[in-house]
Amino acid sequence: MRMNEFMKKLAGMVLPSWMDRGEPRKLLQTARRFWAEVYGWVT
Repeated sequence: MRMNEFMKKLAGMVLPSWMDRGEPRKLLQTARRFWAEVYGWVT
C-alpha cells in the first residue's frame, strides 16, 4: 500500500458527530498520528 492510500484510510477514520468534540477527537487525532508514524517506520 502506498503512503497516499494509507493516509486516505487514516483520514477516513471519523467519529460520529456527537463524539467529535473534546477527548474523543484528541484520541482520534493521536491515533492518526501514531499510525502514520508506524507506517513511516515500517516502510
